[in-house]
Amino acid sequence: MPDKVTRTYIKDVAEKQDTGVMGQTLDIGVPFENVFDQRLDKNGYNLAQFFDNYMDFITSAYFMYYGAEEPTNSHIKIWIDTSKTNQD
Repeated sequence: MPDKVTRTYIKDVAEKQDTGVMGQTLDIGVPFENVFDQRLDKNGYNLAQFFDNYMDFITSAYFMYYGAEEPTNSHIKIWIDTSKTNQD
């Protein structure tokens, strides 16, 4: 797991007025928790919930790999080796 990094994010902007004072701020971003799926019958999940569930799946589920090189990912449980054929 990478080291934790602290970042500063720009979340709003303002136009500088002729007087030199900053005008009213305008939001240019929104937190994950404030982005909702509002389609009918979708239970109103927010983007944070979707992302957390996706990351949990990617880091804990098992997968199948189809290719010639041996996989190095520990989540590959079935490897279909295409480097050789049974026609030799």
